[in-house]
Amino acid sequence: MKNFYDTYAINEKLAPLVREIGWVQNCIIVEKCKDELEREFYLKQTKEKGRSKFDLMDKIQQNYFKNHLLAQNNFENTIPTELKARVAREFVDDYNVELINFDQPISEKELENTIVENIVKFLQDMG
Repeated sequence: MKNFYDTYAINEKLAPLVREIGWVQNCIIVEKCKDELEREFYLKQTKEKGRSKFDLMDKIQQNYFKNHLLAQNNFENTIPTELKARVAREFVDDYNVELINFDQPISEKELENTIVENIVKFLQDMG
């Protein structure tokens, strides 16, 4: 209880968030998150998504906060529309996509559809 009070008493930004989620989730966040920004992130996520204690513990163990920070970008605001597909491709893991015309820009949805079509064709050929 003292740790909980010490963590949130002086923080005017986090104190209102603490009141909006369950006690167990609050205890997990206080115990597992040492950074104020990380606490704020998990408090907001728990409130918005209604995370259970198990879901919250799982997200914290998987470093969801750090991964979320790494995945953020400002493409929508800074890249012209005609270059978005090409630029986004530079930040995606490398895959062998020789089954499609790689010299043409492709969206992730088109890639997904092409993969699904080829899986169906492969499974039909296998009987």
